[in-house]
Amino acid sequence: MFSKYPAGLIGAIGTLIYIFVGLPMQMYVIWSTGSVESLSIVPLIVGAFSGTNYCMHGYTNRDWAVMIPQIPNVAFTLIIVGQCVYYR
Repeated sequence: MFSKYPAGLIGAIGTLIYIFVGLPMQMYVIWSTGSVESLSIVPLIVGAFSGTNYCMHGYTNRDWAVMIPQIPNVAFTLIIVGQCVYYR
């Protein structure tokens, strides 16, 4: 599948790096500094909302390839939103 669509492979790799490296690093930086002054909470809420909608769409259509990658994305994003609320 990815050999026919190399852009899909690049997108999948980028998404995995964002979800499993970028978001946990952001959580760690917030936790270690105790500061969220440089973050805007609105894009995080929009991201969590859109990820939740993807999860619901994947679940209702039994499209696990859409739903499963969004679960850690939504979880990590909601943790960061919680950190924003806690540290403000």
